[in-house]
Amino acid sequence: MIRIALAVVALMSLPGLAGCAWWEEAKDSVLIAPLSETLEAFDGAAAQHQRDAVLHDYGGLYDDPDLADYVTDLGQALLAAAGGTTDRYTFAVLNDARAEAFALGDGSVFVTRGLLALAVGDGDVAAALARALAAAPVAEVGPPDNLGLRVLAALDQEGDAAPSVLDAAGAADQPAETGDQRAAAMLSAAGHDPLALLALASRMDAYARLDAEAADDGATVRGPDEAAAAGDDAAAPAAADRDAYLARIDGLMFGDDPALGTRRGRYYVHPDRRIRVKVPPGFGVARLARGIAAEGPEGSAMAFDWLDARAAGETLGLVAYLKTRWGRKLTLQDVERIRVNDMEAATGRSYLITRQGRMDLRLVVVRDPEDRIYRLLFVTPPAVTGLLTAEMQRTTYSIRRLSLAEAAAVKPLRIRVVAKAVGETPADLAARMAVPAHRRAWFELLNGIAPGQALAPGRRVKVVAD
Repeated sequence: MIRIALAVVALMSLPGLAGCAWWEEAKDSVLIAPLSETLEAFDGAAAQHQRDAVLHDYGGLYDDPDLADYVTDLGQALLAAAGGTTDRYTFAVLNDARAEAFALGDGSVFVTRGLLALAVGDGDVAAALARALAAAPVAEVGPPDNLGLRVLAALDQEGDAAPSVLDAAGAADQPAETGDQRAAAMLSAAGHDPLALLALASRMDAYARLDAEAADDGATVRGPDEAAAAGDDAAAPAAADRDAYLARIDGLMFGDDPALGTRRGRYYVHPDRRIRVKVPPGFGVARLARGIAAEGPEGSAMAFDWLDARAAGETLGLVAYLKTRWGRKLTLQDVERIRVNDMEAATGRSYLITRQGRMDLRLVVVRDPEDRIYRLLFVTPPAVTGLLTAEMQRTTYSIRRLSLAEAAAVKPLRIRVVAKAVGETPADLAARMAVPAHRRAWFELLNGIAPGQALAPGRRVKVVAD
């Protein structure tokens, strides 16, 4: 995610970039480091492995050639304006709801369709691309960090050694001013407003918070308030430019792709697999390539996934699977067979010692009528295990098969561009948002408007429709 850097704030206080000594000195080095330094010696096999991992974790490429060409043209224009070599970089749109942009060490630059949904004009997309090009290339891209995922990974490791669950490894921070100065210089050279870096960074943070809280109607949602003062001077796109961008993204898929599993409020639904599960209240949910991870109160977490077809086919008894495979590194207690909505299931409990102290575990495994095997894991501090037991049971028994009609009814949400009618208020437009919660906050964020801001009749805006 784009970082909000004090260096950019300082940079924006300059009277102008073009012609100043700093700009003339920086212009020729905008792309020398850090990304371009990796292009010469980046290992081909490692690059392919990293690209494959990105495509796996981010749902593959988004199938819209026109949008892909648009992002490529915008990225190449940034490179050309900054004096960079344009043929060494590739640009692509990922089929993921998160609002992100990043570059790999081989020159692959990615933006998500979530970022395109958030953007209100070319300047926002250019800011995301410039920051990705100017920052250090990411060393590893994967699912969000979550205690439940780390426990899953520890239990799934080969060997029988006791599982080790480490704290999340924090990413090493690069000197912020270096990357942000490069990004600002690149934007200025290409004719974009460098202040868009701050404005977009704030809105990306708000987007991530809102997405995590979307399952909880009672959550308090904060808007894009971080660095708001610094970004207030960013020029809004002209109406013609804004409308041209909106025309590009009209019909863009919003939120999760149902073909990969989708979050709908507190439910995770996978129509192709015909399965659903309901997450406890107060848990923020992130979609994974195969399932979901969620973080709850007081450091609790959960994860829901499934075995691949080969592993599921090799699994005979679920109790045996718990004891000899999934829970083989644990001291399982109270292992028992249960039924979950007419499906065979088994459960047991255990604990792990982590750097945060003891964590209680509840493991559940369920087999559907097509011999698909699903796994549900809860991780809770002992102090809250008892408080969450009832909710864990409700989540367990919420796992059920979808009927064919229910599966067929799950359709993707899409961005639709509409014109504000005379007499129509922002609240009226927000009410049309087909999101499970926080409709007004989503409407204001996606359209880059302030709470209470008046909209002129005929103004074209984004709404989310099914």
